[in-house]
Amino acid sequence: TKKQKTSFCCVVDLSYSALPGVLASVSSAQGLLGSTSSTSDLNCALLSQEDLGLVHKANFAGHKKPIRALCFSRDGSKLATAGSDGLVMLWSVLTYQLIRSFQRPKSQFNTVACSKDNRYLVAGSEEKEILFWSLQSGTLLHTLPEAHRGAVRSVDF
Repeated sequence: TKKQKTSFCCVVDLSYSALPGVLASVSSAQGLLGSTSSTSDLNCALLSQEDLGLVHKANFAGHKKPIRALCFSRDGSKLATAGSDGLVMLWSVLTYQLIRSFQRPKSQFNTVACSKDNRYLVAGSEEKEILFWSLQSGTLLHTLPEAHRGAVRSVDF
């Protein structure tokens, strides 16, 4: 017997945004698509790509200030959100539960990326820093202070 593969698409509800329709970040992996528009919560609807029917609506609440960036792990099982509140939060896409949070007081994160092997997370800040964490343990592994002359707007592996 042949297994039927179901793919999903993740679309953010932009109606809660202070800047409706203005995208701050977009990410995709394994048939998932996510976007954010600087809202204080990440309201997410999972849609089936086959018929665009609503599968589930989830609220990835937890940030105290606007979410500026997001990324999926390369296998699509986790979603990282980065905010202007100094938090990077790692969520399970399957259960919509918080796995762990990475905190850097007095930082405002602009960008976040997961490594291709799903072992590391990197985030760039308004304060010119680039920070590397272990996804498994949550340990801060390395900080590049003043990595740029200005705010770090994009990181990737």
